[in-house]
Amino acid sequence: MQSKTYGGVTVVFDPEELKTSELINDACPGALQIIQEKWGLKAPKDCRIQVMTSGWKFIFQSAPWPWRLLLLDTFPF
Repeated sequence: MQSKTYGGVTVVFDPEELKTSELINDACPGALQIIQEKWGLKAPKDCRIQVMTSGWKFIFQSAPWPWRLLLLDTFPF
């Protein structure tokens, strides 16, 4: 995993997702500005974006630890 910080937002990605992380880099300043203007919210001090283009990877990494064991048992099905 690699990470880059763009304007206070850390983007974590696999090396093959570099192009996607650069796209996020381009979108972050505008998105943060809209959030600031619309709702008056600032970006959190520790703001991270995890780039995952695989559906299974997303499901597994976003699941709580006890659920991961259940997912591993049912993964082949």
